[in-house]
Amino acid sequence: MRRGVAFEEANVLANIAMLTAISNQVISDQEPAAYLEYELGFCDERELLARLDSLLISPQAYEAAKNNDYQRFIAIRADDLLRWAGDLMRGEMPARPPLTDSPEIVRHGMTVTVEDNDTED
Repeated sequence: MRRGVAFEEANVLANIAMLTAISNQVISDQEPAAYLEYELGFCDERELLARLDSLLISPQAYEAAKNNDYQRFIAIRADDLLRWAGDLMRGEMPARPPLTDSPEIVRHGMTVTVEDNDTED
């Protein structure tokens, strides 16, 4: 989210999301409302919110982005990231409501499995 915002102001942690190079090229130099609308052409809003959640972008930050409100987006996202980081530093799971009612998906999302598939040991 940068349109109309100086590089120095846009180059902050709260404005960084891990995207593929293709996604980054697609949204480059577009207002957030435009690229969020573009994404809604491929999925419904619930799916988009789930995708944004995987990038640690809350529904409230999404609403600010959808309204091209950069200052509000940054304020909300910075607060969310700080709260989530604090939870993790205390050894707690970040307080985030699950986006699904399926107990199996929620349980799976709360566990981590490390698999080594690229070596023969």
